[in-house]
Amino acid sequence: MNDQSPPPMGHNQPHLDEDTHRALLRPFASHIEEAEHWLDGVPVENEDQLKEVDTLLLNVKAAEKLLLQARDSATKPLHDAWKAEISQWKIPLEDLEKLKKGLVRISNAFKVRLAEERELEARRIRVDAEQKMQSARDLVRQLDPGNIHSVRVADQARRDAEEALRAAEQVEKTRPKGLRTVRKWVFIEGDGRRKALHWIARNDRDAVTEFIDGYVARNFRDKSINGVTVWDEREAY
Repeated sequence: MNDQSPPPMGHNQPHLDEDTHRALLRPFASHIEEAEHWLDGVPVENEDQLKEVDTLLLNVKAAEKLLLQARDSATKPLHDAWKAEISQWKIPLEDLEKLKKGLVRISNAFKVRLAEERELEARRIRVDAEQKMQSARDLVRQLDPGNIHSVRVADQARRDAEEALRAAEQVEKTRPKGLRTVRKWVFIEGDGRRKALHWIARNDRDAVTEFIDGYVARNFRDKSINGVTVWDEREAY
């Protein structure tokens, strides 16, 4: 076998190029070409044509089977190696995931409470700082540049307000990490589910249609569904 020859069936080379595809399909080349000629938009009209098309279909299916076998033969070693490698990481990763969830679980209540306390404290300090800043602005507007005492009072008031704002920022920085806001929901007790269904029917008809279509597609073979007609018909495959 020279360097240009396609790899044999069952080889371990993962990439099949176009030359390899053509080599595998060479026994079916004439059938594939003839099938393309038949697909000109004109349907079969008599039994002789049907026999020819059925023969071509059998050969196209055989070509497809050959390519699938070659693909599976080429990819199986890679897939098996991938599964083996994944399995080596599964147990330690699962164990770490359990530890992570456990640590989050035992710290959640305190972390949420601490975050709320820090946010309240920061909000209180910030409100006080904003009030001080507003007072400082009032002093600046009212000060007499010719009165050094009033100038110094206004400057000190501004510095106090800025210091209070920095204190609020420092408190905000001490909020615990690893918290996020998650929007959750629950049905209202009693008829919440019924009200939700009516709301969806009024406001999102596409969602209702999608659900109905999907439900019927999954169940029409086994259930008699009102409004749905089911029948059997023959089709080529």
